[in-house]
Amino acid sequence: MDLDQFPLEILWKLLLLCPLELRLVNRTFYHLHNELYREKTLQIVRTVDKGGRFWNELRDPIVTYIKSLDFLRKDARLAYRMSRFTKEFVDDSWFLVYNALSSPLKCWNNPAVCSRDSLDMQRPIYAGECVVPVDYHNGHIRTKTRRNIPINAWFFIDKPTAASKIPGLVTEVRQSQYSAYKKRSTQGNIADFIKEKGVYCFNLGSLPNICLDTQDQNFSGHCFCPFEIRLMEVGMAPPTYFENSEITFLGYDFNNYSSDQPWMFFRCNQDFEGSIFNPFESYLAQSLAKFTGAFPFNHIDYSSDTIDTRKPIKPYFDPSQKAIRNFIYRYPKVQQDLDKEWTAADWRAPHLIE
Repeated sequence: MDLDQFPLEILWKLLLLCPLELRLVNRTFYHLHNELYREKTLQIVRTVDKGGRFWNELRDPIVTYIKSLDFLRKDARLAYRMSRFTKEFVDDSWFLVYNALSSPLKCWNNPAVCSRDSLDMQRPIYAGECVVPVDYHNGHIRTKTRRNIPINAWFFIDKPTAASKIPGLVTEVRQSQYSAYKKRSTQGNIADFIKEKGVYCFNLGSLPNICLDTQDQNFSGHCFCPFEIRLMEVGMAPPTYFENSEITFLGYDFNNYSSDQPWMFFRCNQDFEGSIFNPFESYLAQSLAKFTGAFPFNHIDYSSDTIDTRKPIKPYFDPSQKAIRNFIYRYPKVQQDLDKEWTAADWRAPHLIE
C-alpha cells in the first residue's frame, strides 16, 4: 500500500512525528508540510497580534526576506503554488515564515548608516533592536532550542595587530529602554590567537536571562521578547574605532555554531566579508522589534531597495563558494574536523536547514 493511499489523518500524524524527514518523500507530504507550518505560524500570529496589526506592519518585511532567499529555493517555493489566489512568498513559504518568527534573526551593521567620520567618539559603534521568540507556559519561558540563546559578534580584521582592540569592544544588551544594560565581551587575551587577516566571528556567550512582564497571569503562548543591543568601546584611553579602518564591525547573530565543544572564535576568508549578513533578514528583525513597541522608533534606517517588494533582489552570497570556518576552541587539545566542515550545509542561510 502506497503512502498516498493512507487516510489524511494518518498522514498528518506521521508528519507531526518527523516533519523534516517526510517532507521530501513525495508531493503529498511536501504540501502537507507547508500546511503544517501554516497552522504553526498562524498560531503564533494569533497569540502576538492583539490589535490586528501583524500583517499590515510585517507583511512587506516578511515578503522581502522570503524573496531574498529565492536564489537558494525558488524551485522548491514554486512547487507549493496551488492557484492564482496563492499569496506569493507567504502561502508558498510557511516553513520559512515560521522559522523567522520562532528564532532570533541576525543584526547587520548597515554600512550605509554607520559613517565613521563622526566627531562624536562616545556614540555606539552599533545600536539596534531584535526580538527573541519564546514560548511561555505556566510561568516557564522556553526558547525554540530549549537552551540559552548564544550571541556572536562579527568583525572584519584587516591587520592582526588591530585585534588588540577587540577586548575593549563591549556588547551591551537590555530588554527595555528603562532597564540596565548587561555586558558581554570576548576574553582578554583573544588577540593572541589572531594571526591572519579575515572575517572573524567571536563567541560572546549567551544573551541575558529573558524576563517577561506578563500582566495577565493566565497568559500562555508565543511571545516576541525585544532586546536592544549595542556595541561600545570602553577603556582608559579615548575611543579610536571610528578613526581606525583596520577593524570593522559587521553585525551580530544568535546561531549555535558548535554545540559539542566550547569555542572562542572562528575565521573565514576575507572574501566573504560581504556575504555573512542578509540585509532583508536584519530588516525583518528590526521590524519585529518595532512591532513589539518596546523601544521608540521614528523609522528604520534601510534603503528603499530593501523595503520595496517589487524590485528584484540580488543574492547576498554565492552558493558555489564554500565559506569554510576555521575554529579556535577553548581547549587547545580539541581539533576541528575539517572533513565534516566541507560536507556541512551552508551555514549562511540557517533558517533553510533547521
